[in-house]
Amino acid sequence: MGVSGGISNYLFTAAFRFADVSTIAPLEYTVLIWAALLGFFIFGEIPTVIMISGAALIIVSGIANLRYRT
Repeated sequence: MGVSGGISNYLFTAAFRFADVSTIAPLEYTVLIWAALLGFFIFGEIPTVIMISGAALIIVSGIANLRYRT
């Protein structure tokens, strides 16, 4: 897990050389989806309504930021 985390962090940082920060930064929020999926499949955690609504709010604001950036 440490190796894959290190590689993903390196690649995410390297992506800043090729695109604007305002384009790349909202993509970091996909970690919410991965955390929920891994928590469900590995640990059997069921996401609560509060977690889903908070994640949806963050994802929608990231999409709005991508769409309406100046």
